[in-house]
Amino acid sequence: MPQAIAVFGAGAIGSLVGARLHESGINVRLVGRQTQVDAIRARGLLVKGKNGSRLVRVPATTSLDGTADIILLTVKSQDVQDACRTIAALRSDATVVTMQNGVRSDREAADILGRARIVGCVLNISATYLEPGVVEQNTSGLFQVGAPFLESKARVDAVLALLSLAIKTEQVPDIARSRWTKLMANLNNAIMAITGWPIGKALRHTGLTRLSIATIREGVKTAHLGGHGLDQTR
Repeated sequence: MPQAIAVFGAGAIGSLVGARLHESGINVRLVGRQTQVDAIRARGLLVKGKNGSRLVRVPATTSLDGTADIILLTVKSQDVQDACRTIAALRSDATVVTMQNGVRSDREAADILGRARIVGCVLNISATYLEPGVVEQNTSGLFQVGAPFLESKARVDAVLALLSLAIKTEQVPDIARSRWTKLMANLNNAIMAITGWPIGKALRHTGLTRLSIATIREGVKTAHLGGHGLDQTR
């Protein structure tokens, strides 16, 4: 098991994973914004969930250093490139785990850090950042990890073992396929955002159901045109 872990991006997912790893005895630090770090240092990280709440005294800092063996990259998709430039400046050989539900982060990270360091992770979990120092886990969740490039295949086992201490995690043979499959499921998020309705209510509306079907069909077509199959079991 690696000696040191950094969670780069202490939002909902990053904070939750960091807390779980800390509770498992892993040497982990959260790296986040000043307001989040100040709250965690002052009061601890409050993690809420269906089984109650718990306070976790996980170490937190605002700056990333070069001591981590594995960096869990949990920043938002639009911040991946800037975060990877920060990592590159450290001149370490840490494995970088891209934990964004999108289809670009593996490639963007590899363009800056090289293919051999990148392991992909698909997040099938819902968590919410409520306020500084407080996050909520909404679903039990599942992580899927895999090598987006042949050059990084040897690094997957260590990531699988690590993340399994936090959330149920499985290794997949084609992480790009899993990313595209997850993207299809997320297409309905736009309908919920526009209407303000939960998905169950939205899909009881005939017009919105048709819109959902049309959107997913277009997404599937786009994936196939890009050479990506989809996991029909998800």
